[in-house]
Amino acid sequence: MDKENSKQIILKENTDKELYLSDFLPFENYLITVGKNSNLKVRFAALENLESKKIKIIAKENSSIDFVMADFSNSSFDFNLLVKLEGNGSNAEFRLSSLSKNDDIKKFDISFIHEGLHSTSLMENYGVGTDSSKITFKGVSHILNIRVETIPTMYGQ
Repeated sequence: MDKENSKQIILKENTDKELYLSDFLPFENYLITVGKNSNLKVRFAALENLESKKIKIIAKENSSIDFVMADFSNSSFDFNLLVKLEGNGSNAEFRLSSLSKNDDIKKFDISFIHEGLHSTSLMENYGVGTDSSKITFKGVSHILNIRVETIPTMYGQ
């Protein structure tokens, strides 16, 4: 990760935190670590000109991530979110609504890596494109320790 254009955020153990983000984020790359038994809510509103972003979130044991994104920006970009469910009992949910118009090209690449046992993930993507614009949703769940207790779920429209 390019340190000049990166930001690291660490949520300590046994902490609840809400993080509000907008399209004015100064860095391109973000690394967020969610400590053991912690809960992180991310609210991301892109209302004007969003530039390409890469966000990696690492979830420790029994931590949870609730990431909601509303994109109504007038721009073309690549948005990449990688959630690594490293700890046992960790879970993550990602919900996105996007609107594109004119000749905007918006690409969303959302991935979950299930390393911990009893981990769960949920992804819901909704988009409306008008004119000659394009919205692409790409989602993957990698299950490294295959067990019945790991439950990835994806929805999209």
